[in-house]
Amino acid sequence: MKPNKLKILAVDDIQDNLTTLKAVVEDALPDAIFTSALKGSQGIEMALNEDPDVILLDIVMPGMDGFEVCRRLKADERVRHIPVVFLTALQTDRESRIKALEVGGEAFLSKPLEEAELIAQIRAMAKIKAAAVVQRRENERLAELVKERTSALREELAIRKHAEEELEEKVAALKTLNQNLEEAQNQLLQSAKLAAVGQLAAGITHEINNPISFVRSNFNALTQYVNSLLAIDAAYGEIEKQYADKNPEIFSRVHEIKNEAEHHFIVNDLRQLISESRDGLERVNVIVQDLNNFARIGDSGWEWADIHQGLDAVLKIVLNDFKYNVRVDRHLGELPKVHCVPAQISQVLMNLLLNAAQAIEEQGVIVIRTGSEGGEVWIEIQDDGRGIEPHNKKRIFEPFFTTKPAGKGTGLGLSIAWGIVQRHKGRIEVSSEKGDGTIFRVVLPVDPEAVA
Repeated sequence: MKPNKLKILAVDDIQDNLTTLKAVVEDALPDAIFTSALKGSQGIEMALNEDPDVILLDIVMPGMDGFEVCRRLKADERVRHIPVVFLTALQTDRESRIKALEVGGEAFLSKPLEEAELIAQIRAMAKIKAAAVVQRRENERLAELVKERTSALREELAIRKHAEEELEEKVAALKTLNQNLEEAQNQLLQSAKLAAVGQLAAGITHEINNPISFVRSNFNALTQYVNSLLAIDAAYGEIEKQYADKNPEIFSRVHEIKNEAEHHFIVNDLRQLISESRDGLERVNVIVQDLNNFARIGDSGWEWADIHQGLDAVLKIVLNDFKYNVRVDRHLGELPKVHCVPAQISQVLMNLLLNAAQAIEEQGVIVIRTGSEGGEVWIEIQDDGRGIEPHNKKRIFEPFFTTKPAGKGTGLGLSIAWGIVQRHKGRIEVSSEKGDGTIFRVVLPVDPEAVA
């Protein structure tokens, strides 16, 4: 069978009609292949199997009429492109033609048929079928191209999405790395500052200790001397009261000197000057002790210690300083013993507790929490005080930096705590908002020697 032969399928329930159609077609189109079906369902099956170029379809048939056959053919993607020519002897031509068009028919011929018109319609429908086939193939090709392009685009989008996700991960990793680098840099700068100030403090305290010792010793003697002179002056005053009226000429010069020197003011002010000077010396002594603590780096005194015992001891010492305006709440977890210098860790806790208490202006609460995780123990000291100004957060561990009024702090407490924790290979974390209090979290390894 040659592929270019015209294939015609006729569907009619009257065999004589089919015989007549076959004779007309074979006479006019000798190369055509004519097939026929006596029922609508058989016609649909043959259309699906043979793919004819034209379907000649009778309308009036038992069971399934021509309109229903055409509707089913046009609903099937496989055969909807085959042209359907309706053949009928119905008298209601206008209504039949309209319905034929509604169900998808391409042409409508009334019986009795004009042979020339029938052959012309067959040839015209064959051309429509050929064009439809070409269009269908083109549509399929375009659909395949669209499918391929869509698949390529999806793949490209998937690759791009994956690249974007990788980029986002890298950006997040870079942010984390930058943050870690900044923290490491800050720690290095802090360590360098502490090392430099530590060396300076060691030299200063050594140079200051001796003259301070002399001054304190001399000041004690001076205080005794002043007290003795004031006692003599008081005794003289008693004598003056008894004999000044009897012998005014003897005391006139003394009265003149006392008036010129403002003797009464000097006597009262001298005691205040002695007291203020003693306070000043004690202040200098505290600063020297803080500098000594700051400069002390020795490793002596390392042992396995119970942090809770040290915390209890510290609280007994410092509670007296703020027991009237601060309540202490404890939420203590289970802690293993820690290899440390207990006295130094106690000093860290004392400095942080005093710092928390001083941040509370009137009445407040200090909350102490402890816990352990992953080879580390942690101690949190939280206050509900005034908090830390944002621009001061990066400076709170700097030596001599303080926001307290003059004479209320050396600015070494947190620096000392930071240095001690660093020597224990731990860290201090700070969380604070202005007006919402502060949380200091000290994290210590259970065994610093095991820390790489």
